[in-house]
Amino acid sequence: MQTATPLDAAMDSRRLELGLSWDDLANRAGVSTAFLREYRKGRKGARDLTKALLEEALKWKRGSLDVVAAGGQPEPADPTIGELLVQYGVITEAELTPLEDIRDDKVVELLGRDDMTERAAADFLESYMLMRRKLFGHE
Repeated sequence: MQTATPLDAAMDSRRLELGLSWDDLANRAGVSTAFLREYRKGRKGARDLTKALLEEALKWKRGSLDVVAAGGQPEPADPTIGELLVQYGVITEAELTPLEDIRDDKVVELLGRDDMTERAAADFLESYMLMRRKLFGHE
């Protein structure tokens, strides 16, 4: 039996946290399960775009795979706009559109300000959502 690499162990732990199979993870990242196995075992490298897709599927910040491969810890990605909208009670998961499946570090930064109240955050998120939907034709 081969010992898991730090990358393999971290990816395995994260996929289990997310309730994903290896096939699910590969499909979300747009790679084959064979490639994913070879990559996490350290037998195959990956291009930057492929790593970014894997990090998105694992909900890790960009660069986390390289950090883990070097012995560090991955950093969770900021929540998506959709996750924030649901968290702040603006809309339900059933009301989400693909437009809300984005991450915006500036929005997260704004919501984290000391002077941002829960009500102001919800109002801001609702306005942001409506603006994106109007701009991109999903009113």
